Amino acid sequence: MVGYYQQSATVQAAFVWQSGTATILPQAFAGSSATQANAINDAGLVVGAGVPVGATAPNAVRYSIATSGWTDLGRPSGFTSATAIASNGIVAGWGLNSTGKEQPWVWDNGQFTSIPLVTGALAGRAYGVNKNGDVVGVFFTANDILGRPVAGIRGFYYRAATQTTVIVGTLLATGTRTTRLTAINDAGMAAGFSMTAAGFNAVRYSYPGDIVSIGKQVGSCSSLAWGINNDGDIAGHSDFGTFYRGSIWPGADRFTLGDRVWNDLNADGVQDAGEAGLTGVTVTLSQGAVTVAATTTGTNGSYTFPKLLAGSYTVCVTGGVPTGFTQTYDASAPMTDGCATVTVGPNTTDIDFGYTP
Repeated sequence: MVGYYQQSATVQAAFVWQSGTATILPQAFAGSSATQANAINDAGLVVGAGVPVGATAPNAVRYSIATSGWTDLGRPSGFTSATAIASNGIVAGWGLNSTGKEQPWVWDNGQFTSIPLVTGALAGRAYGVNKNGDVVGVFFTANDILGRPVAGIRGFYYRAATQTTVIVGTLLATGTRTTRLTAINDAGMAAGFSMTAAGFNAVRYSYPGDIVSIGKQVGSCSSLAWGINNDGDIAGHSDFGTFYRGSIWPGADRFTLGDRVWNDLNADGVQDAGEAGLTGVTVTLSQGAVTVAATTTGTNGSYTFPKLLAGSYTVCVTGGVPTGFTQTYDASAPMTDGCATVTVGPNTTDIDFGYTP
């Protein structure tokens, strides 16, 4: 976990929380007095904002826990802050553009790319990014009473592959007032929250479908989602009127597929006592033309594909079978083609492949 705090009246410092201990990070720029940490990825890269000495506005910055050092990512124009980082190091954030309006951006390999404001949007902020460079956040479509473009909130979903943006803030049932998308996983599923007359509901969204309400925690008046992992589990908090409580909404059920590749000594297609497993055989899992995963059998010939969504899969032995061995069995006809078609959900742990010398 990362964050920042007011270390003194004039100093803002970033921190990393690991295993119950908070470590105060050095300032992003030597001699500076303002650094923020906003997000961290699994590789231990932290992103945020830091003000260079003599400057009046921050740059986007990145910190490596492994090397204990900061990198200045720069800024495309004015005030700039990095708010999210993907598993592969792609960064998203927002800053002030040449007209002084907030504009979201994505950073990859040293290059900032602005996410255009859609028609009707006055400003925008990015809150989440995945390894594909897809970004989620909010656009502001109206001014508040002080004339600032921070009202009329609509969630957006930016598709990096096509460089197109979808507005998702008006798709929930009638009565929605505002929507924020706050996080996105590598599968492209986003999380956030929508405000209705009855309070905030946590929501999820997958392009190009409709936004789906996952509701409020029982007994709460509002629930807001702030994060989503690659299993589709969503985390946030709920308001119970006099206190707040952390909330987790589990993703779709996940299942396990697997079993064993064995040495069928007597070529009868049955696993008999004393018939050992074949080690180092490559087993590949696919859906249609898409390869989902590949693994190698262990010392007893076993293999496993965990955390699968329910559906139809094809399992194939694709390498590592000892020279001279021929197949005697798999779990679906024809039983000697090296592949088995399997429906997962519930767990399916009896998909065996037999080979004889």
